Amino acid sequence: MASDWDLILRDALTKTLEELCFVAPDPESEGGASLPLEAVAQVGFAGPIVGHLLVRMHGQALASITLDMLGTDRPPEVGELADCLAEIANVACGTALPMLAGRRAVFDVRAPIVSWQAGAEPRGERVAQAGLGFDSGFAEVALFVEKDAAP
Repeated sequence: MASDWDLILRDALTKTLEELCFVAPDPESEGGASLPLEAVAQVGFAGPIVGHLLVRMHGQALASITLDMLGTDRPPEVGELADCLAEIANVACGTALPMLAGRRAVFDVRAPIVSWQAGAEPRGERVAQAGLGFDSGFAEVALFVEKDAAP
């Protein structure tokens, strides 16, 4: 069963994909994480909660979203893919944190780091996660906290 924090992450990622990327995700989709990993973005933050938000794209999700955001049909360049995923992770983090800690909470949010490999998970304990499927692939989001913060 999904925790409140899982639901908040799902809602933040859904809102980001719908409003920023014009993607209609399916929160009921499962199994998309088994698609090939396309890219990963990590956003660190400090405030009432200290940790990292991780966004992974699978299948052709990032390439499709980047093309839509750029309004072109030429293959996206690596830098454009990285910029797109960094913006998705940044907006998802900025959307989730006030829902997790309250609207008055103040956070120092670091610049997203994009990688093309799974790599090691961030420091801290994974306290929430969610995934969303859509036509071109699958997106997942996970929250890692470094200090005590019970979901």
